[in-house]
Amino acid sequence: MVDNRKRQALTIALIVFVALLVARPLLYTHLIWPVLAKWQAWEGTVAERYERKYGPYGLHTYHLRVECADGNTRTCDVPLSLYSRADTGTTVRKEKGKRWPQIVGPPDGVTYLQDQMGDEFPERLRPVVPVEP
Repeated sequence: MVDNRKRQALTIALIVFVALLVARPLLYTHLIWPVLAKWQAWEGTVAERYERKYGPYGLHTYHLRVECADGNTRTCDVPLSLYSRADTGTTVRKEKGKRWPQIVGPPDGVTYLQDQMGDEFPERLRPVVPVEP
């Protein structure tokens, strides 16, 4: 009877150990790291942008690799709206307390439309004074 209880206790301890060993990367990636990253602040230029596709249902995650002014290279996941606007060489800034970085520069609504429409962009909507990024 005592031997059986020891065996059960060892089995439960082994199961808990293996479960924690397997779950640790998932806990760190999805629970701990986003909270820590939210309180960092940095600025840099986009060196690479890429997306990852998961599973048969076409799930996507979007990522930017940013070379920071302090010499570090950071990889951050971003929403599609930021991913589609941030090309290689774009300057981005991550402020403390924000989840994702923002593109640095003037408001880019008109510039974004000009880029998308090309020569079809109406002349009456062009800015009178050119905006320098």
